[in-house]
Amino acid sequence: MPLYILICTYVSLVAFFCLRLLVHCAAQPELKKDEGPVGLVLCPTRELAVQIEKEVYKFNKLLGLRSTTFAGGLSKYQQFRTIKGGSEIVIATPGRLIDIVKMKGCNLRRTTFVVLDEADRMLQMGFEDQIRSILQNVRPKRQTLLFSATMPPRIERLAADFLDQPVRITVGTAGQAAANVQQNVEVLDSDDQKFGWLNARVDQMLAKGQTLVFVKSKQAAQELQQKFADVQREAAILHGDLEQDERMRVIDGLRKQRQSLLIATDVAARGLDITTIRTVVSFDVARDIETHTHRVGRTGRAGAKGEAFALLCREAKKGKGEANHRKMAALIVEHLEDVGQKASTDLLAMAMDYQPFKAARAAGMRFTGEGKGQGRPGQKDNGDTRERSRSRPTAAGE
Repeated sequence: MPLYILICTYVSLVAFFCLRLLVHCAAQPELKKDEGPVGLVLCPTRELAVQIEKEVYKFNKLLGLRSTTFAGGLSKYQQFRTIKGGSEIVIATPGRLIDIVKMKGCNLRRTTFVVLDEADRMLQMGFEDQIRSILQNVRPKRQTLLFSATMPPRIERLAADFLDQPVRITVGTAGQAAANVQQNVEVLDSDDQKFGWLNARVDQMLAKGQTLVFVKSKQAAQELQQKFADVQREAAILHGDLEQDERMRVIDGLRKQRQSLLIATDVAARGLDITTIRTVVSFDVARDIETHTHRVGRTGRAGAKGEAFALLCREAKKGKGEANHRKMAALIVEHLEDVGQKASTDLLAMAMDYQPFKAARAAGMRFTGEGKGQGRPGQKDNGDTRERSRSRPTAAGE
């Protein structure tokens, strides 16, 4: 039975699908030469693939199963050799799986259990064509689990195309998901004020636990790290251009609490499950509300309390791909209201400077970010008295 699951709060997600995956694979006939995998897990990043592999490995020997990981940054030749030796389970990023299949390292003829983990993130990263190609080459008679923290139209279409009469499960609600994360938005006059604001508060943040600071690019991460070094403060950085060994070393240092302050690009916004992170700072504004949501979700893990800060600027520097701070202010106002938190006076004033939001408010509509409003629950719309859905991404992660 296909499932697609909207995860709105912290759950032991990997343990959930690993149990189903392992039981299924253990019940299948033994693999013959050049067969396999039976179970396939697709995920967006190598960090998440490695994390899932560690969970699967804990149970492999007990069940007599083998698993391997296909991901960029790891040796393609070694991955090829491992799968040729036989593996019942493959955890992979979509692009690297296609590479290995083209090398004839494996095929998907025996695959009968597929997991799409963080499906929304994979589509956001541009993997939709690869995912569709992979699913088209897996036998139709299979079990499929699709996990997503949000359910945008592209995910709905993917589910409709490849899941036969799926059961949809939503874990948590928008009001509950961020209840343990206090969200704060600081409205500053300019970008030049951001480091001074952060440096004045970082000691207080670190006194509560580990702190994760998000920036927009590798260059921004390096520049912020240098600014901290100039005031004799050590900070690790994590971005996509680091070698895999270095990235894993940084994550391991954070997990084992050898490192208290991490500066990261959005490579760390999904799949980073470290329960000791107490504070998240969006030093550079997120590119969209979904990314903002998942940044916030790096704290408040496993029911712990957390705090999140986002820095918005009235006079933000313009640049290619620079998010519109006023539009983001408007989206964050709606998001805070969804999770039962109040927007500050400064944040609401900044949002009201964004004309589409102001117009939506004047009309008693909900601002969606698409240039038009949506009716609020219970509001009549052209004579229709049915309640409108207020489905929004929630902030406690996957």
